[in-house]
Amino acid sequence: MNALLKFAGAIAALVATLGLTGCAINQKPSSTEEQVSEEVRNIRVMLAQNTQESQWYVDERIDYYDVSEIKDALAEAGKKDEKLNFTRFPKLSNPSPTTIAIADLVMKNFKKNLNENGLKVVGVPCDSCLVVKIEFAHYEREVLKFILFIPVWQKAIAVMAKANVFYHGKMVFETSGTWERQQFKGVVESRASQEERAAAATAQRVAEEIAGLIAKTRQQLLVAR
Repeated sequence: MNALLKFAGAIAALVATLGLTGCAINQKPSSTEEQVSEEVRNIRVMLAQNTQESQWYVDERIDYYDVSEIKDALAEAGKKDEKLNFTRFPKLSNPSPTTIAIADLVMKNFKKNLNENGLKVVGVPCDSCLVVKIEFAHYEREVLKFILFIPVWQKAIAVMAKANVFYHGKMVFETSGTWERQQFKGVVESRASQEERAAAATAQRVAEEIAGLIAKTRQQLLVAR
């Protein structure tokens, strides 16, 4: 409890005192760096300095996206050499039971991966918690596999997820929502196996990206000293 109060108090003090002197906190980002408010930058600094004391709550309310038209959008983006963010598609108000089941797998793995990356996940929200909001989509496509040199078309499941991290309503970090083609093994898998593997890989990527963003902030502090 003392560590948690220390973390919350440290952030509150920083946010309230925007005129702090010091290295990285008051430095203005270059034109090539991400543009964020000074308040968000200060929260990031305190999170980087007090990672072990921080607590993370993963919001169970997932935002689902309808990516049924993603195939054509990917083709168009490829022609323009552009990256495609799945959150550009419409939100899905009534996800199917399959979509919900796969999202649940992602959430379960994601919480475990956050803990494995040194970020303490709690089961209920708290005033000093960082809150993670997940955006999710999945779709099926056919891939050509060769089994004993025999071509076999199989339905393959692609899973996409993006995390937004908030502190007191302020977005502190967000992970990439860029579509990345997933690699499928050259064996025929059951649907359940595909879902589990795709969900686990996606959850791990998102959790590691959050940990990487915190580590990047910590590295910037070291460089600025």
